[in-house]
Amino acid sequence: MAQTVDRTSSRVRLAALLLIAGLAAGPLSTHVYWLLGGTWGLHRTVVGDRVVEEGATSTGTRIVAAVVVVLLVAAVLVVLARVRLWQQALVPARMIQVFAWALAAVFLCETLAYFTWSREHEWWMYGPVSLVIGVLALVVAGSGGVWRRPRSHRWLPSHESKEEAPVVSMPFTGKYVSLTTFRRDGTPVSTPVWFVSENGSLLVETDDTSYKVKRIRRNDKVTVTPCNAMGRVTGEVVSARAKILPAEELPRVERLLHRKYRLDYLFVLPIYLLVQRLRGRPLRSERPVILSITPT
Repeated sequence: MAQTVDRTSSRVRLAALLLIAGLAAGPLSTHVYWLLGGTWGLHRTVVGDRVVEEGATSTGTRIVAAVVVVLLVAAVLVVLARVRLWQQALVPARMIQVFAWALAAVFLCETLAYFTWSREHEWWMYGPVSLVIGVLALVVAGSGGVWRRPRSHRWLPSHESKEEAPVVSMPFTGKYVSLTTFRRDGTPVSTPVWFVSENGSLLVETDDTSYKVKRIRRNDKVTVTPCNAMGRVTGEVVSARAKILPAEELPRVERLLHRKYRLDYLFVLPIYLLVQRLRGRPLRSERPVILSITPT
């Protein structure tokens, strides 16, 4: 059963990558060309039996092309989110699925138009391209969440030996966990953080001078809980202990984090740092550390 799911997931992933390639090579590149002032496919004059192009791209055409480019980039992000190649927490999964169905419907309707009442210019090229994109979008939209994993966040100990380190029955699959540390008086303080799972532990990068690191040095008891970007808890609370890894581990863990959050490092983190600067808060420390959080 697991092998069947893996094969199905691989096919959906392949369909998603082909869909993104089709969008980039077809409508996206064409509208970028028009946005930059290209005229092929826009201005046509029939001279005898020949179709010639003339004129310059108008401002209105460029504005429309820019809007379409933005929508197509959003469509690419929808495809990535639908097959979980991009893990985001802003838009609900149900809404992502609706957008994926809408993408398929748009291109299938466009295909119908090219093959029926719009067979004037290059329908033989645009029609098949729209058909292929529409079919691939149907595959992605109708995948049924193949990439979803069971929503199990409970840490389970190994049954082989009581001396072995505990392992995770299923790692946290989201982008954020709420890490809770404790003050001297026992008051809990929670912070949503990025993480990667490794060998039954969660690895988190933070600032060496942060308050949560100071609290962990004093008391290594913590809890972790699945949450969204705003810190709203979405799963079970797990008791754990945290320790600071040696500095030699920093480059390796940073590579794992960049691999998981590549788009967030490009788009989300700069905005976050800008907001922190505008609020007058200190930016990231020059001495980051890695926390290893292991269930108890």
